[in-house]
Amino acid sequence: MQNIYPHRLSRKGYAGLAETIKHELSDDKEVDRDILWKRARLNKEDEYEGKELVETVYKIDDYIRKKTEGVLKSNRATKDSTTLGT
Repeated sequence: MQNIYPHRLSRKGYAGLAETIKHELSDDKEVDRDILWKRARLNKEDEYEGKELVETVYKIDDYIRKKTEGVLKSNRATKDSTTLGT
């Protein structure tokens, strides 16, 4: 069975990706896991491949938007939105 959410990090890993994002943003804050998860799944053309992956990315974006607007209140101690209803 093929992974429907393949990452494309190669040897860099999540730690390397987080450092790249911090450098791009010139910010030393911790990068949210949902941003890392989404970014890790972009292909070389900066696109998401596969219907299931695209749908999950839309769900994550919707969650982030609702949380930012204050519509959604989270009682979780984690910043991980990738496990919510996906």
